[in-house]
Amino acid sequence: MLRSLTLGLFLSLLLGWAGYARHALSESGALGAVLVGTTLFAFGGWRWGAVLVAFFVAASGLSFFRAEQKRDVAHHFDKTARRDWGQVLANGGLGALIALLHTLLPGEWAWAAFVGAMAAVNADTWATEVGVLSGQTPRLITTGQPVPRGTSGGVTVAGVLAALMGGLFIGGVGWGVMALPAPDSAPAVGFSLGGALLLGGGRTA
Repeated sequence: MLRSLTLGLFLSLLLGWAGYARHALSESGALGAVLVGTTLFAFGGWRWGAVLVAFFVAASGLSFFRAEQKRDVAHHFDKTARRDWGQVLANGGLGALIALLHTLLPGEWAWAAFVGAMAAVNADTWATEVGVLSGQTPRLITTGQPVPRGTSGGVTVAGVLAALMGGLFIGGVGWGVMALPAPDSAPAVGFSLGGALLLGGGRTA
């Protein structure tokens, strides 16, 4: 367990630094990423960590996609490309909790619940990042009434399709890592180093 905690802390610090350097995370967001990442790597294992890295890299990349255009409507949903601790915990906190419960109640349920939770938050993230760029007028999902872009509950065809693709992406990553043998922790190191390189991008805060 000590080895897993140490490795999880190291890899999470690496990703937290990369996210902060790339302006994908605020200071509090980087700390939140370390907390969530360490818990997932240590109590879930490398496969859980790999899914988290895939989510974080893809979500951060989409946050920077056409960022200038998104700033025009950012005040509607109080969100910027730089995530704080609240947003990090909202996205990864349930997954970390499932990893902890997995140590008390081991079973296949935990992996299914974790991938499902990460698929849900990824679908929501992709829907927001893509849907807000849609030229279509969003409609409130409860009443069908037109609403301004960025309004909570407003949906567009592009956003719905992005949500579908976001969920399928995490499902695909989960299926892929389950198909890989894991004789040691090398896959976790590889995923984390790759994610750090993608996020770092040579920029500093």
